[in-house]
Parts: sequence; C-alpha cells; structure tokens
Amino acid sequence: MKEREPRRRVLVKARMRLGNDWSDVSIQNVSSRGLMARAGGAAPQQGAYIEIRKATIVIVARAVWVKGQMFGVRTQDSLDIEGLLQSAADQNKQVANRGAGKVERRDPQRLASDIAARTERSRALARSMQFIVFVGVIGVAGWLLVDALSGALASPLAVVRSALAGG
Repeated sequence: MKEREPRRRVLVKARMRLGNDWSDVSIQNVSSRGLMARAGGAAPQQGAYIEIRKATIVIVARAVWVKGQMFGVRTQDSLDIEGLLQSAADQNKQVANRGAGKVERRDPQRLASDIAARTERSRALARSMQFIVFVGVIGVAGWLLVDALSGALASPLAVVRSALAGG
C-alpha cells in the first residue's frame, strides 16, 4: 500500500467556486497534491471540480471525499504550499494594520445627536435652496411682467410722443 503523503495543518480563509457560485472556505490542511477544507456554504459533491482562490493563488481540484461541510480535494498539479501560506500571512498583516488603530465604539446618545445635527444641517440647506429658487422665480416673473407691460404700453406711448413732438 502506498504511504500517505504528509499533511501540513493550516488555517487559511479562501474563496471557492463551485459551478457558478462562490462561497467562503477554510483550508484546514494541505499536502503537495491536495487539501482538506470546510465549506462556508454548500460543500461540493464527491467528484465535483472546484476552484479555490487565495490572493493570486488559484487551485483547481476534484473533490475526492465529502463529509458534511468538510471535504478533501486532489489537484492535478502540485500545490505551492509556501505561496498559499505567504498570501494568507500577507493578508493577515494587512487586516492587522488596518485595524491596528483604535476600535471605535460610538455612544448611542452621541450617535443620535450626530444624526440630529446632520438632519438639521440638511434642513437648513434645503431651506436656503428653496429661498434661492423662490427669489429666482420672482425675478423671472417680474422681468416677464415688465416686458409684457412695456410691449403693451409701447404703442400708446408712441402716439403720445408723436402728438407732443408735432403739436
């Protein structure tokens, strides 16, 4: 009987494509030609081909066993275990650096007062915009009224002007 290849215990979060659907997967152990993982969603059926991605690492494999959410896959090509672990470590560093600052927990009363202040600023802006539009409409209406009156009075004024000039 062929001796089983040694496994390396890991915990690497990745994405798995099964058919057209993507889901989260947690890789539990790896060897040079396969891995064991826990599906976050539906586990593949035995014999199904899947794609697992972690950063730039792409693993195409076939499920050889399935037990609940756990499954084992075999790859045709050998796996870059160190690359897989390095990409996981790099991502963990990025997440740690992003969260290295403070974890801010907001006080519900302060949050409510912030929302009230933003709401009041929005209302004030809306009132200002309403006033500007109102003044603009009044200005255009006044201009139209002056134009209409000057057109209507142009002829009688012309008669009065000619009578005064000739008379």
